[in-house]
Amino acid sequence: MFASIEDLVRSSFDCYLTADRLRLETLLAQDFTFTSPYHDHIDRKTYFERCWPVAGTF
Repeated sequence: MFASIEDLVRSSFDCYLTADRLRLETLLAQDFTFTSPYHDHIDRKTYFERCWPVAGTF
């Protein structure tokens, strides 16, 4: 699907910038986990609850 990990990461970030949740949901694995300075190893459901509401606001 993607030529490299970099392409996947760039595509995922573009989904966040454009608030394209449907596209991002096709890219993330069901067992996806997310870690940032504010979120420590949260699951996919929690990611969409906590992080996604501000998608597209940059």
